[in-house]
Amino acid sequence: MITDGEDFHIEGNQLFISRKPLDKYKNLQGFLLSCIIGIFESDFKTRVSFKQQIIREIFSNIIITIQVVSLFWYPDMSIRHWSSYSTIWNCFRFFNYDYLFAKQGLYTFYFILSSTINASSIFIVFLHCGCKYFNCNLPGILLMIAKALLYLFSSISLIPYLTTLIIVIKYSAFDYRYVQEYDDHDADNYNFGILGTISSFLILVVFVPIVFLIEMMKADLRHSVAHKNIKARSNSSWDLLCILFFIAQCFLFAFVDKSHYEYRIMIGMVMAVYLLVLEFRFLHYFNPVENSIQACKMGNILVCLVVFLFGYLTDNPTTLTLLCIFLLPLSCLFITIYVHRKYSVLKFNRINPKSQFTLEHSIRHLLVDEQYDAKSEVIEMLSEQFNSKLKKNSLYVIWEVNFCIYIAKDERLGRVKLTKYSLLKQNIEACIQKFRILEKFEKNVSGLSEIKNLDRILCLDEAKKFDVEICLILLDLWAEIARKDPEINKLKHFIKKVCSISKKIKSLYESLSQEIRNSEILDLYGLFLINILGEVEEGNAILKRKLNIKNSGSLNDFKKFESYDQSFGIILVSTETSSFGSIAYMNAKAAAILNVSPIEMINRDFNQFIPKPYSLHHNDHMFNYYRLCTCTELEISHSSFLQKLDGYIFECKVVIKLTAFKNNAYYRSVFLK
Repeated sequence: MITDGEDFHIEGNQLFISRKPLDKYKNLQGFLLSCIIGIFESDFKTRVSFKQQIIREIFSNIIITIQVVSLFWYPDMSIRHWSSYSTIWNCFRFFNYDYLFAKQGLYTFYFILSSTINASSIFIVFLHCGCKYFNCNLPGILLMIAKALLYLFSSISLIPYLTTLIIVIKYSAFDYRYVQEYDDHDADNYNFGILGTISSFLILVVFVPIVFLIEMMKADLRHSVAHKNIKARSNSSWDLLCILFFIAQCFLFAFVDKSHYEYRIMIGMVMAVYLLVLEFRFLHYFNPVENSIQACKMGNILVCLVVFLFGYLTDNPTTLTLLCIFLLPLSCLFITIYVHRKYSVLKFNRINPKSQFTLEHSIRHLLVDEQYDAKSEVIEMLSEQFNSKLKKNSLYVIWEVNFCIYIAKDERLGRVKLTKYSLLKQNIEACIQKFRILEKFEKNVSGLSEIKNLDRILCLDEAKKFDVEICLILLDLWAEIARKDPEINKLKHFIKKVCSISKKIKSLYESLSQEIRNSEILDLYGLFLINILGEVEEGNAILKRKLNIKNSGSLNDFKKFESYDQSFGIILVSTETSSFGSIAYMNAKAAAILNVSPIEMINRDFNQFIPKPYSLHHNDHMFNYYRLCTCTELEISHSSFLQKLDGYIFECKVVIKLTAFKNNAYYRSVFLK
């Protein structure tokens, strides 16, 4: 999507978008707010890949490790005295029963272990990133090792708090003499020890099981979103656990060492609030470049290190307060400026077709806010991934473009507002230009109802310059817009304009059908196009047919198809959870091709009719589970079809259309001829 203040140009196979970084910030407040909050985007998507989960867990565990480092010092020990203690010797002392509850030896041992785990995991992830940059694959065994190490670290991260609980119980709750020997404070430490015991007990016994339950529920959620059309908006419960442990740790410092509790509590509360803001992002979900997310998190970790370092070098609360007030926002500001300068010109490189970064995943992740230019990446993705197939099969590209439009306007998947349809129109025109269908393109189209550029495309005098794909792309766009509630004032005039232009499309279609009588595209769409035009004129919702697949009487719901599908075999497949993969409708032509009874096939599993590599599964990506119906992949699986369908010779004229939508139930129609 090309927004105001942006321009783009095409060089070879790459699309460059030049943006003015500060134009979209109307005032200083909005700019600073975006610097502090907007740049931090939640990593949790509807489907979190294992590699993304590794990166997320590493950064979370690094923060936990930073907190654990603060537990090394005795309460009255500064950084200057640390060199006088032998870390290795204390590791050995840990195994002596007399020093079993000595904090320094146990925490040093834990720190070495956790640091090794984090370092090895980070190294493996960086190695994976390097391999990905040079287009080579990382051995799966290394990723398995990284996963095992991270899980191990997550399990042993409770050790410091468990030992803290034991220490508090041993030295304060049971015997006051240990408090005197340990801290040499007055009797008030007895009360501090009881409070520390209660807080630690609540955290370890109550909160930790809840966190594990949340993790199990999130695992089920990830499994469900793989085949349900929902957007999971959840933050890592381990990050929340980290924050609460951090707060509890600061209070435990106060309980053990009364003289230093002021600045320790202050650091804990400030960092906890900062991490909470960082994690929950309560204003917007922005989508900056993924590298900038990692850079920001690394910057925050460095800030944490600096704050902790100064916290142990000085006992002055004023110095620490100034650090917390100025250092954290300044780091956000500098990182934001760096990201804007570095990515002021976004360069989208060629996407590896073998990568798992699928079209549906990218759209669902990127089309979440109109302020972020995500659709331009979709344009580049479409062009790079399918440009080589354009000459062989233009319909494949057209279907992908239509899919782009539909997802962009589905408010449950994205946040594209109704007032931004003019930008969607620009997006389609950019696609058309990128696919080299149009020779000219006007960059700036303003206003929702101003469609002069589209009128220019539909002029009959220029009809010979374009293929029928233009009509179909624009037609689907207008039909999708018309399916919105006609009571919306800003769409009324636009719908009327669409109805008047549809007459031009009819005449254009008739003109082209006279000149290109043998066109495969015209043969494929035929009366289907004419009937869609009729529904657009009436203002009906093309994709809003009410379908019922719970009984065999659902055939009556599809009678509208009978007027224009006589030459096609149509099969509608449900993707609703309760009836996933079942056949919702099959017309007579499809039944004849498959040599079955259409009534008997209702609610039957569709997987038995297609080759195994292309069968439907719940864990496949929505709208991408079923690619055999494109002409390109039909050629690949042609022999399998011949075996399945008793030698029936298919012409490569197959296209997928989204035909219905109701209550999270999606249907795919397969046109066979």
